[in-house]
Amino acid sequence: MKSIGETLKEAREAKGATIQQIALDLNISKEYLIGLEEEQFEIFPAETYLLGFLRNYSDYLGLDVDKTISLYKNYKISEEPAPLEELVGQQKQPVRIPGKLILIVLLLAVLAGAVWFGIQFFAPRFQESQTAVEIYTPLDYSLDQTSAEWQLHEGDRILVPYQDGEVVMTVALEENRCRIEISDLPAEDINLFPGDEKILPGGDGIPVIRLKLIALDESGARLYAERTDVAAPEVSEAVSNTLPVNPEMVEEAESVLLAGLDRPEDFTLNAQFNNYCLFRYQVDGDAAVEKYYNEGDRIRLDARQQLMIWGSSGGAVSLTISGVTIDPGKSGEVLVKFIKWMENDEGKYDLVLFPVQ
Repeated sequence: MKSIGETLKEAREAKGATIQQIALDLNISKEYLIGLEEEQFEIFPAETYLLGFLRNYSDYLGLDVDKTISLYKNYKISEEPAPLEELVGQQKQPVRIPGKLILIVLLLAVLAGAVWFGIQFFAPRFQESQTAVEIYTPLDYSLDQTSAEWQLHEGDRILVPYQDGEVVMTVALEENRCRIEISDLPAEDINLFPGDEKILPGGDGIPVIRLKLIALDESGARLYAERTDVAAPEVSEAVSNTLPVNPEMVEEAESVLLAGLDRPEDFTLNAQFNNYCLFRYQVDGDAAVEKYYNEGDRIRLDARQQLMIWGSSGGAVSLTISGVTIDPGKSGEVLVKFIKWMENDEGKYDLVLFPVQ
């Protein structure tokens, strides 16, 4: 019988689709799609996410979703240890211990007790003034900005304000890894080895959080944390859902990208992402589209009259419009731009880039 990974991979190859393409279509990170095909189920932050991604992936490939879920459950059962009775077999008759052996053990126990008592009685008493052992009091760190970097110790907590509550992440340090327990995520803990980077995809009261363990030694864990979905203020409904933009929200032109054309022409925006970013765009008044993009992702947008773009972090994306490079902003800085053809005083048309309040 084919495994889950083989079934998914063969279906994808038969469909002629790439991991990159499916990741964009389903808005699922490439890491998780590869994890499903290679049966690396331990990378998922919770089984709830795993089952949800497996359903979406199977449905996308045209597979029987219930059959695929059954394959996964059978896999889980096969990974569970066999009952103790099956491993040890039938219980054997108790072995009788000779009486002489019991007597020898008792004598040895009495002798050991006598030796211990003698050591306690004759040993010099400990000095009353002993060096006090320093007890570390865990600290709380709040991730209420775009990102932060801390030196963490055992028991420290990261507090993430979100919606009407707070997500609590408790740190536990082991010999070669940092383990993070999330209060509102009833699943496996997040395990990070030095250099590891993981992203919590969010949902069910959990924000999108990127965690990276920079270093781990006797001084503690150096951890970088970034929240990419709620760090930036939301664009107002007038900006995200309606075009043209309210004139009161548009500042003076930032730059002219194309100038002096006899009539407006189609223009193209190319975006290349170099970090995790929530990106929203609206082309010529169509419905707004919002997706998460990761490092290495690219998109192309073709527009006729106007284009609105919004990003959670300007430093996470590089932008060019019809071959002209524009400055999206710094890391952690909200990106909001409006591009539109405008008629100038000479009756010609300029493609103008506006910043939006």
